[in-house]
Amino acid sequence: MLGESTTKVARLQPGGGYAERMATKGAQSMKQAIEITGMTCGNCARHVKEALEALPGVRNVEVDLAHNSAHFESERELDRKTIAAALDEAGYALA
Repeated sequence: MLGESTTKVARLQPGGGYAERMATKGAQSMKQAIEITGMTCGNCARHVKEALEALPGVRNVEVDLAHNSAHFESERELDRKTIAAALDEAGYALA
């Protein structure tokens, strides 16, 4: 049936972050969530969003300043080092 999806969950780190592999209508995407340290204002959240959006294949980035987290979709699961490097360059870090 169209719209059906299968989900597989893989941890990015103990106690924080996850990745879900979803196949919908023949296309695959990963939904990932991360916890971030160093955000204190709306501009910080904007910088984090821009840093994540600059990673290849990343889309639909949502940053939650109140919970120091971000959710995004990507064409493939991004490893922790790749995400950490992008955040570090922007002045933030994975929790």
